[in-house]
Amino acid sequence: CSYFSASTSASPVLQPFPPPTPPPSLTAALTSNSRPFISKEKVRETLLVLVQDNQFLDMVYRALLNDQLKVIPICSC
Repeated sequence: CSYFSASTSASPVLQPFPPPTPPPSLTAALTSNSRPFISKEKVRETLLVLVQDNQFLDMVYRALLNDQLKVIPICSC
């Protein structure tokens, strides 16, 4: 008994490979149950730590200056 009939002259259809299975370290990050919960209190505490850091303040200051320089109109009076 043959699996292909005599009238079938086309080549068999190849099935694509299934997508690779991601490692458990990545699949754990994709599940909604394992997402870390960040509270408003934690955000507040982190911001308080950042505003006490002079390097962070300098970085914010420079960003504000650069942004301000972009919107200052140049008068060609």
